[in-house]
Amino acid sequence: MKKASLAVVTLLIIIGTLGIAKVPSAKASSVVNVTLYGSFSSGWGESPGSITSPGPTITVNQGDTVNLTLISQDGFTHRFYVDYDGDHTPDAGEPDSGNFDPSTVLQFTANTNGTFTYYCFVHPTVMFGTFTVTPVVPELPIVLILPALMIGLFTIAITKSYPRLQRYETQSR
Repeated sequence: MKKASLAVVTLLIIIGTLGIAKVPSAKASSVVNVTLYGSFSSGWGESPGSITSPGPTITVNQGDTVNLTLISQDGFTHRFYVDYDGDHTPDAGEPDSGNFDPSTVLQFTANTNGTFTYYCFVHPTVMFGTFTVTPVVPELPIVLILPALMIGLFTIAITKSYPRLQRYETQSR
């Protein structure tokens, strides 16, 4: 009778553990709103008074939707792009605003991990900065710890019960 009970308890623990465990989930992507003011003689800034060269570092997480509001502070035409491949040219697949004056909104999803340079294609020697996409680290839910804990407790219970099981088997023979 005790062997059957032990087998049932073991089976229930295993089934319960498998039912509770889940695959780690990635951090949910966010919407990141950034505004940059551009000047051919000064660079990029997050406000008209903060324009510098290089411009501010923009950091987002992989999968984030980036809403980039671009404003020509000096009244000249500009063209913002992120140079993923380092060739100093806006290529297919790289975020590219196209020419704008006085302003535009560029929306894209940051899918390429790494640190890149963003430029104004028209004024690249002054208007540039750093764009960083950080990889998303999976969140490990607490329920992943539960199966290990249950297996550990079960192992301890079996180990402590083993001498009693041996006595039971000896007595029932």
